Amino acid sequence: MNDALLQAADVRFILASASPRRRQLLAQAGIGHEVMPAAGEESSSAHNPADYVQELSAHKAREVEMRLRGFRPDDSYQDRRKQPQR
Repeated sequence: MNDALLQAADVRFILASASPRRRQLLAQAGIGHEVMPAAGEESSSAHNPADYVQELSAHKAREVEMRLRGFRPDDSYQDRRKQPQR
């Protein structure tokens, strides 16, 4: 997927990782992106490596989504289900 396609679809590609290698790979692929690292602890109860990676990725994506919606990282889960305060 190239940058023009992402722009045409009005999509924001956000990297929820501070990994320089991931930024480099996206740049080499010509994919425009924003870097917004998740701040949460990287821990998982998964034992299978694939499940571990999938769980951490989903957690990072949810954290960044909530931040974009205006919630602070210390908001409780119940607070996150409500509308952000302005």
